Amino acid sequence: MGVYSIIIDYQPNSVYLQYKKFNLKKYFTAANIRQGLQLLVSDLIYAMPNAKGNAAFSRFKKEYMLLTKELYRTSAQMKTQIPWFDAVIVGSDQVWNTEITGGVDPIYMLENFHAPTKKISYAASLGSEHLPLELRRDYSRLLADFSAISVREESGCAALIECGINKVKVVLDPTLLLKKEDWIKVENRRMVPQEPYLLVYMVYGENRELIDLVNMLSEKTRLKIVTFQGRKNFKNECKHCPTAGPADFIALFDSASLVVTNSFHGTAFSITLEKEFYVCLNSQRNDRMVSLLDKVGLSRRIWKGAYQELDIDTIDYIGVGKALSQEREQSLNYLYNSIFGYTVK
Repeated sequence: MGVYSIIIDYQPNSVYLQYKKFNLKKYFTAANIRQGLQLLVSDLIYAMPNAKGNAAFSRFKKEYMLLTKELYRTSAQMKTQIPWFDAVIVGSDQVWNTEITGGVDPIYMLENFHAPTKKISYAASLGSEHLPLELRRDYSRLLADFSAISVREESGCAALIECGINKVKVVLDPTLLLKKEDWIKVENRRMVPQEPYLLVYMVYGENRELIDLVNMLSEKTRLKIVTFQGRKNFKNECKHCPTAGPADFIALFDSASLVVTNSFHGTAFSITLEKEFYVCLNSQRNDRMVSLLDKVGLSRRIWKGAYQELDIDTIDYIGVGKALSQEREQSLNYLYNSIFGYTVK
């Protein structure tokens, strides 16, 4: 875009502590003693893989992301130290979801920035279609001086309209703004098996329908299974990759013969990297996956259980590519217009 950009290195305690291992508060505030002990045992078992995975993420950040020198954890800290910018963009995944951020986070609402700095959101995610009345007042007040507002899901647009905010765009997740050729430049193939494989990316704990589907597909295709989980869930597993970092993640998706996932970003990368894939829905947070699949005409790749006939047709990525290119152009034009006041073809 011809501008100098930098990422504000903000790691709020509300999120940081959820992922911090051996956080005593997590054990003592569990629902009961048994759950607290289970959390402790799990942290002990996965301490080494988690440390290696975190190191891989740190290396990726250092190599590919330009971050501020300061690490910010609180709003007070940012008020006294934040540099001045022409524009600040907040986004994307769950930044306006109060269940994730521990209430309304003023930093993700850009409360510390003032005119003439432009305040812009890109693909902000709320995680809900309806907000409680007290939150609607907060959102309405905090977003009033934004120059432009966009969200990732239609549900987020509906939630903001309830707050009286009507000029809201729905745009692509930022990972989808890059093309396949952009992503494969940063992949690391150190974990990729030599033989063809079925890749499983499962989040939110065990998903019984996903496990059954993977076992069935592995049996039909004779593909062995590669997972990111550290424990065995499937019948024909050949490799576990719990220490994978972003570069490994991309390579494992790029080289897979088939992908099964219940993750939004697993779905997004399957589409971007033009993989054959199936999606299993979860008990919640499905709207972003469903919305994306609708946009590119791949709703049939959603697996709805054993009563459904499996779509075994090869995906037409020429048609998908056209739909994705159109959505990408609209999303990039939103950014150009928000920052510079004009669009680019």
